[in-house]
Amino acid sequence: MTYKPSDEQPAVIDSTAPVTVVLAGAGTGKTSTAAAAAGVFLQRADAQRAISRREAVVTGRRTRLPAQAECCSCRSPAPPWRR
Repeated sequence: MTYKPSDEQPAVIDSTAPVTVVLAGAGTGKTSTAAAAAGVFLQRADAQRAISRREAVVTGRRTRLPAQAECCSCRSPAPPWRR
C-alpha cells in the first residue's frame, strides 16, 4: 500500500518544530502522517550524523556524536532508561 499525503499533511510531515500538534477527526490519517513524519525525522537525523562524522574525519578531531533517536508512544512500555 502506497501512502499519498493529502494537501495538509506535508506541512506536518516536513515540520522541524520540536512539538507538532495535529487535531483531526477519526480516520483522517493522523497515524499514517505521524509515521511518515517519524521517517523523515530519522532520515534527517541520520544525514546530520553522517555530516558530523565526515566533518570530524576531515578535520581530524574526535567529537561526541549525537545519540540515536528512540521512538516510543504513550502505549508502549517505558524505555529502559526510564525504568
